[in-house]
Amino acid sequence: MSTMIRSCLVLAVLATGCMKTSATYCATHGDDLVHCPMPDAPAGPSCASSSDCASTPSTGVCNTTTEMCVQCNAATSQTSACSGTRPTCGDDDVCRGCRTHTECPSLACLPDGSCGSDANVAFVDGTPGVTLSSACTQAAPCGKVSDALGLTPSRPFIKITGAVDENVTISNRDVTLIAAPGARLVKGSGTLISVAGTSNVSVFDLQIGDIVGSSVVGVDLTSSLIGTVSLHRVRVVNNSRGAIVVNGGTLSLQRSTVIENLGGGIDVRNSATGFDIRNNFVLFNGKAIGTGTTTFGGVLIALLSGTGRLEFNTIAYNQSGDLQSVPGIACSGSSNSATGNLVYANRRADVVSDATQYGGNCQYGSTFKAASGDLGFRNPDTSALDAHLTASSPSSIRDVAGDCTAFTTTDFDGQPRPLGAACDLGADEFAP
Repeated sequence: MSTMIRSCLVLAVLATGCMKTSATYCATHGDDLVHCPMPDAPAGPSCASSSDCASTPSTGVCNTTTEMCVQCNAATSQTSACSGTRPTCGDDDVCRGCRTHTECPSLACLPDGSCGSDANVAFVDGTPGVTLSSACTQAAPCGKVSDALGLTPSRPFIKITGAVDENVTISNRDVTLIAAPGARLVKGSGTLISVAGTSNVSVFDLQIGDIVGSSVVGVDLTSSLIGTVSLHRVRVVNNSRGAIVVNGGTLSLQRSTVIENLGGGIDVRNSATGFDIRNNFVLFNGKAIGTGTTTFGGVLIALLSGTGRLEFNTIAYNQSGDLQSVPGIACSGSSNSATGNLVYANRRADVVSDATQYGGNCQYGSTFKAASGDLGFRNPDTSALDAHLTASSPSSIRDVAGDCTAFTTTDFDGQPRPLGAACDLGADEFAP
């Protein structure tokens, strides 16, 4: 099977996850009002119409089916009581944060659960045939992220739809990029997202790279950066010189997929100020033999000072042609934590062994390594790999990582950790 087909299949599988909406999650995360309704929302008095609910403003709508005063009524679209960071009426007639863009009239659901508008969101659309404008509004989007960044006054959010063909540079700006389903940045050369200066940048749900036509680097935290780049639920794909290169600043990478980047996966260099890399799938990065071999495969941490976390990631099938660099995790810096990872089948030159899985002097703790064997992945076929755990996953990787909740309370899919006696290793917490 071709690399292109394999990428499509793997991305399609890994993009499918559970929202943090289960009763189990909400029972222990009641302060997460974005994904869970207000706990123990009071039920108002019985009613025949909303006028009967006037004495209880917090439950001012009558659900005439149940004859109870409630916060809102999704069935009859009586949702005026829902606003701010809780603009959506749930099926239980309790206001909550938006979870998808389609729950907002603006089609822009912001990370805090509120709905954006033309006042705080610049809209960028790369869909062919869309009429573009310099206004960057929902009705008249612009075609480039650079157009959105250049607006006066500036808007703190940029919503990306479609395939935007652009090298994006963000310098001395605080901005959050949010993406519609399927949105991606694509370019045949250069760096897709370069961040410099005092910038603090967050990116949600965006694909960075494409199946066809690779860029050179996916995300570059430049040496001048003194801020933070936070990547959430992104996919960094098919970048020929590396997926994420951290030359400065601090990287936060959460619940993301780094896959099929021939130049290697995540490279954190000693000029960086820190990193927090948790609950990610890092798969099929780097090259072991032939022309264009890479010096590392999945993750290279060269941060010798400071403290960083590389925890609870699944790092598999990465390659390196450098005999001095371990292709799974090559991690230096004795104060850096690399515990809880599942490191599997990574190859250096023509060798796949336990010794090629991870190395260096980081604090590996409960990290698991294996060159081969059946780990009970949902789909172990490398042409369509799904590295989620199953009931057949061995006891050596399930319920063995102790209490991880000080830093990692959810997994790749947003499900709570732990679901068993202890946390599972890798990006996925097995859910029966």
